[in-house]
Amino acid sequence: MENALAINKKIHGEEHAYVADSYSRLGAVYHSMGEFKKAKELHDMAMMIRKKVYGEVHTAIAESYSHLGAVSSSIGEFNTSKDLYEKALVIRRNVYGEEHGAVGANYNNLGHVYLNNGELKQAKERFEKALTIMKKIFGEDHPDVAAGYLNLGIVYRCMKQYNLAKEHLEKALMIQKRTELGEKNELTSEMYRNLATVYDSTGEVHKAKEFYEKAMDTAKQTCGQKHRLAIYHDLQRLHLPKD
Repeated sequence: MENALAINKKIHGEEHAYVADSYSRLGAVYHSMGEFKKAKELHDMAMMIRKKVYGEVHTAIAESYSHLGAVSSSIGEFNTSKDLYEKALVIRRNVYGEEHGAVGANYNNLGHVYLNNGELKQAKERFEKALTIMKKIFGEDHPDVAAGYLNLGIVYRCMKQYNLAKEHLEKALMIQKRTELGEKNELTSEMYRNLATVYDSTGEVHKAKEFYEKAMDTAKQTCGQKHRLAIYHDLQRLHLPKD
């Protein structure tokens, strides 16, 4: 990708949309590698060029705000992340209207930032908006809709509203199994794990064990070692009554 950036700069000059796109893609790579400072520098470069090319209101500007919001969230700068995602949301709503996948994804990103910052009411509101949009676009049986129910289930679990948490997590799991992704994927493992945590919190430890084991079985086929270790530690800390 660095070669692509160099080629685009040589062909088009520094202030060109293709160059901005190359900076943006390279920034996403560095973000995925955990090199957040470098990722931010590259996304800042992409933003600067895009503003010169497109002005302030364009979907490419919204994309840069979202990338910068994600980087800020990764380093724990949640207030900065919220501001950046809100700027992206304003642009996307102006360009697309309310019922668009990019708008739904933006609400979802905001929900995660609020959740990570412990602002559960605000997280719930954003996740509900995201789910409403995704259901209107995709119908009920879609991975993004399943993910929306999962997100709300996690919020309800954090709120200790365990019946609502179970309801949403079971709904997420039911939809996920009906989608083209099926049961064997990382998202399904996360659904099982959250259900297990809810049952553990309500003292239903045998049920919790059952779902942790389902989470582990799925994770062995779909997830990395870090995720599998987390489930293993969850199982280890369960206090099962002796027969």
